[in-house]
Amino acid sequence: MKKHTDVNTKSGVTLDFIVYAVVSNSPTNVHGIGGFFFQDHRVVNKVENYCSDEDIINNIAKYYPDITDENERKLIRYSLEDMFTFHWKALFHERQGCADIIKDYFEYLDHFIDVDEIISENFDYVDFDEVNTLLDLYTTEEIEDILFEVNYFISENSFYDNENQQGDLLEEENYTIKLAYLKEDFEDFLSLRYIFPNTYISYYASQIFFLEQKTSNKMRRFVREIDALTNSPTINQVSTSSKYLETLISENEILCYKHSFDTPQLDGFFEEVTPVVTLYDTLWNYLNILKDSSIFQFTYLNNIYQYNYLELDDEHCLYGMKLKYLNFKLYGENEDSDEESLSENFTYFIKEKENFIQYLKRKNFTTREINIILNILSENKYNSLDIKSLNTERDIYFFRICYFFHVFDYFTEIEGIIFDSIVSFQPIIKFNSQNKRENKQQFLKNYSNINNPEHKDYPFTLKKTELFLSEIEYSLGIDREKLKPIPELKVY
Repeated sequence: MKKHTDVNTKSGVTLDFIVYAVVSNSPTNVHGIGGFFFQDHRVVNKVENYCSDEDIINNIAKYYPDITDENERKLIRYSLEDMFTFHWKALFHERQGCADIIKDYFEYLDHFIDVDEIISENFDYVDFDEVNTLLDLYTTEEIEDILFEVNYFISENSFYDNENQQGDLLEEENYTIKLAYLKEDFEDFLSLRYIFPNTYISYYASQIFFLEQKTSNKMRRFVREIDALTNSPTINQVSTSSKYLETLISENEILCYKHSFDTPQLDGFFEEVTPVVTLYDTLWNYLNILKDSSIFQFTYLNNIYQYNYLELDDEHCLYGMKLKYLNFKLYGENEDSDEESLSENFTYFIKEKENFIQYLKRKNFTTREINIILNILSENKYNSLDIKSLNTERDIYFFRICYFFHVFDYFTEIEGIIFDSIVSFQPIIKFNSQNKRENKQQFLKNYSNINNPEHKDYPFTLKKTELFLSEIEYSLGIDREKLKPIPELKVY
């Protein structure tokens, strides 16, 4: 059985990564390798006249006999969202009060996997400064074995009992992942290990996975309530929707500060009125909090042990997502800013980038959308001007932004730049001269393999790219048709 002290050995890293990859890709509330915090819970369905996925399909056929496949899938999704929102108190995870809970994280994992059968342990510590990809740590055969194990645990637990569980009941895709997805998951995993070294990332990923599953219906309900009440004639007669939202923001800000250390705050975006939690962003935020606390820096001296079973308080994990939505509802897109100096700076920046702006206008981007793009390419410098933004922390995110928003094309077609060296990317990295991002060889590697989906440096994997595009469409309000398509996948 692996222990917490194996955290930087090859076998310890492998165990950690396999669980992380399963949790990142598993679509259900499993009780498998990623279900450490689900041990004392079961899904309960107390809905009378529960409408199964087959019932919904039959009803659609009855009322819409000539519906297209695409519209049918939309109706199915909307119907399920409404049902989960309405029955948020009747579809839930119930605590059982079991006496035989496995308290130790590694003892729990030992019931599922023996990593020594997957990889060859050399008992040397992994030098993370030398590891950037799977091939830097594993042989091709080991990578294939890891992929097999991840897919085994995903497919083993990816089933639905339609009478007892909720979820995307009608997804037809096989939930197993391809090698390209595993490579990207590993890069995400490494970036999280850099934030909080000497720690099993999967332990906290399992916490977040549990909290997201347990609270998804609550957040759905919250969004619908806010939308309804801000338009309420009663509220607007006795007060204003702005005061209502300001009050809720104030209340949730206090609670967010109070509980964010003990309970991870879920993070993500909103696809129309559907909250979408992103595990990576949530984990990135929480690990930074733990790192800055310095509470685990001397565990080898004081015997602090952080891998025990916890009764997670899901009541306190939604304040961050609530604040995101409340601020969006209150401030919208065009609120004036009092920061005159920043506003003046942005005005000057717009004049400086006039050629680029005209290029985007020829691509049918609106002024509002162009301001968003300028802000993102400036590493979100102008957020306080109430211009929307995207997470640009990771270099791969910034690269994809430059691709989808035609930045590479602009510099190639208008500025005459050929991206064939590291230094050639400098005008993009420093699109705003105050950007702090450093130019790296990885930009050249990604750019060189835009048309090569089989290469390890191919910058687009279907799962992550689709999530990224959804965030552009729903969080930024920019139509996918305006974005540059991916040549191989024809994805917008």
